[in-house]
Amino acid sequence: AALDGILQLQKDYGFTVDDVLEVEAYVPPMVKGLVGRLPTIDMQVGTARLCLAYLIPNALMDGTVTLHSYSEERLRNPQIIDAANRVKVIADTNPNPNAFDPQTIVVKLKSGEQHSITLPASLGSPSTPMSQQELEEKFARNLDAAGKSQVHDQLKDLLDNLENVEDVSRLIELL
Repeated sequence: AALDGILQLQKDYGFTVDDVLEVEAYVPPMVKGLVGRLPTIDMQVGTARLCLAYLIPNALMDGTVTLHSYSEERLRNPQIIDAANRVKVIADTNPNPNAFDPQTIVVKLKSGEQHSITLPASLGSPSTPMSQQELEEKFARNLDAAGKSQVHDQLKDLLDNLENVEDVSRLIELL
């Protein structure tokens, strides 16, 4: 939810990662425990995937988080690490020990402006499903990252008609 929140604020107010003075992500305690680690210039991919402070600047730079966000170039980028160190992940007072939501994002800009958003549920959850366009864009990005963009149309056709596919091994062949 935090990534969706920061991107919604960016869309609504038009700021860039360079405009950001500080981001505060108020998340349930379990989320803080999962993704509240501090970013470092020598961070490994596995740590970066679970570091919300690292993911927020990547999302602001690219409009999303992709596999490129975990490249050596990105992991060692001083601009991203500097921006990541301006993100604070703060445990809220949610009493549910298993809660992932709601999450509140507060962005403070160097101009003095401050904007916030509270998301009741994470994108992709049953109450906030991804749109067909979002699903298709993610599908295309992931195929491209795997070097399989050439099978996009064939694979999409098979998946769109999965109930009529007589032999699903064709899916495996394409992958």
